[in-house]
Amino acid sequence: MIGNLLELFKYPVTTVIGKANEEGLKKGAIRTIIISFAMALVGILYTVISIFQKYSTTSKSYYASYYSSEELVKMRDKALEGTFEVFFRSFITFIIAIAVIAFILFIISRLVKSPLNYTSTLSMTSNALLFYTIGVILNLVFSFVYTPIGWLILYATILYSSLTLMNAFRDSLDIESTDKLVIVTTGVLVAIVVVLVVVLSSLSGVSLKDFTNAMDFLGV
Repeated sequence: MIGNLLELFKYPVTTVIGKANEEGLKKGAIRTIIISFAMALVGILYTVISIFQKYSTTSKSYYASYYSSEELVKMRDKALEGTFEVFFRSFITFIIAIAVIAFILFIISRLVKSPLNYTSTLSMTSNALLFYTIGVILNLVFSFVYTPIGWLILYATILYSSLTLMNAFRDSLDIESTDKLVIVTTGVLVAIVVVLVVVLSSLSGVSLKDFTNAMDFLGV
């Protein structure tokens, strides 16, 4: 495991491409589940830590100033209710997000007439996100020591993972020109945004006109 991470750190693009050519759907799916579990777990740990800090008698929060220790304990316990449900929803959300990213890459590869399959794009996505997952974990650890270092590590791992995935995907397409790739990728991402806006508008009951007026009000 450590050897694989070191290899990924030293040769990110070539390692991701190599694993995409070697791994089957099962390995990509298992890694996706592990990554999703780790990120959901870190997320719930952030939440629990925040709740304990918020309702602590030694904190400088509003609650510590106006409520007794018994009341704070009751408020803390109430806030902790449903944390498992939040963890489960986050876990499923991360799995879906990784699967969707891999599917988007698969669609793009098909539009540029590349033989790249979904198994490969899922492997690329999950491998590229390994360092992001490590960054999330380190950010949590350093939040107890010196928060800016944790955020700097997280930012670096986001960049590292994103650049690795983008370059590995591009190099694995086996196409002569990337001009079509840029056009197709732009079109696909714009189409996704449009679909998301329409779906969210329908679910929230907000019309596209209201959305446009809000954007105009914000000066966007």
